[in-house]
Amino acid sequence: MEYYYKIQPMRTYLKFQSRNACFLAIFLSPIISGGIALYGEDTNTPPANAAPAGSLVSNGDFSTASNDPSWPDNWSKGAGISWETENGKHFLRLTAQKPDQHLMAYREIAIPPGVKSLVITIRYRTAGIVTGTEKWYDARAIFHFMDDARKTVPTDPPPMSFRTDASDWTVATEQCVVPDGATKLVLMPSLFKVQAGTLDLAEITVTPATP
Repeated sequence: MEYYYKIQPMRTYLKFQSRNACFLAIFLSPIISGGIALYGEDTNTPPANAAPAGSLVSNGDFSTASNDPSWPDNWSKGAGISWETENGKHFLRLTAQKPDQHLMAYREIAIPPGVKSLVITIRYRTAGIVTGTEKWYDARAIFHFMDDARKTVPTDPPPMSFRTDASDWTVATEQCVVPDGATKLVLMPSLFKVQAGTLDLAEITVTPATP
């Protein structure tokens, strides 16, 4: 499958090499109706706390804190990661602590048997990002597939680069094929070796899709 994306404040280019345009319309319809926009939606308010039906990411909107009232369920704590609230909605904030650090919000997601394709959607914003010594040392999400033994399964989905000037909430999405033997998807939204800056995460969904 060939695809690329580029998110801009007013429009997004999204390309899938699919069978035909009818397939694309059928594929997008349930996702959009579930409250996820694939076209670079920018707003000043984080999304509603209710996660879209069908997402494999529990507490992907960071709204539930039943185990620890100071931290969202299913998300690990770490230096440089804080749980924030804005306009009554919750989100995670990653703040670079020092140059060249890899700071991430790590999750492992179980892939149901028979699922051959996934759509990954992340709603984010950035502030003050100063890229590192390489141009791809930036704000991004990194993904890995693993098997039941937690060994890496090739081939990984391509990283999802986030705009460094996304001052409003912005949606990034990509579709990936699940390789044979993969039973888990590792999600790592990250500040990858940046010099400075913050990355806010308002919602993360992973949804089974038709290849």
